Amino acid sequence: MDLIVKNIDTQQELEKVEYLMTSSFPAYEQTSIDELCQMAKNKSSKFLGYYLNNTFIGFTFTHKLNDMVFLYYLVIDKNYQCQGIGSKILNLLLQNKVQLFLNIEPVDKNAKNSIEYKRLKFYEKNGLFLTDYSLNYENELYNIVSTNKKIDTFEYKKLLVDFSNNFIDCSFVENQ
Repeated sequence: MDLIVKNIDTQQELEKVEYLMTSSFPAYEQTSIDELCQMAKNKSSKFLGYYLNNTFIGFTFTHKLNDMVFLYYLVIDKNYQCQGIGSKILNLLLQNKVQLFLNIEPVDKNAKNSIEYKRLKFYEKNGLFLTDYSLNYENELYNIVSTNKKIDTFEYKKLLVDFSNNFIDCSFVENQ
């Protein structure tokens, strides 16, 4: 499978991103295209599209600070899921031996058919861990997933503050 990776910069690509965003996430987890484009101007952020046989099949949005990377979005078109593409993209992100972080919705481990459970299992299958902390952002709790089970919340917050241009106000809750 020859996966082509390129910066997202055309109106057509942005329309595809918007379609994937709205079909993959609840409204409260979606970021507007205008906001993504504004955030992508930061030299530490990457807004990448993925192509298979000249077909746009997904995108990522990441932000890097030192040896840490925040994976804000990893979205694969539902017609291309379960084909190893998401795993290949994660492997590309991890090639530089960085500590990868992402936030996911809380997972009910008894609801094995839920999208939240399936997302967690995907990340665990690819070598990531559910950490001992959750992120409290705007009174919503998110599980923190990372390449390391033990995380330094001070360093992670620095990454999030850098990503948000000093805008984010969050706290951490130790999981029981």
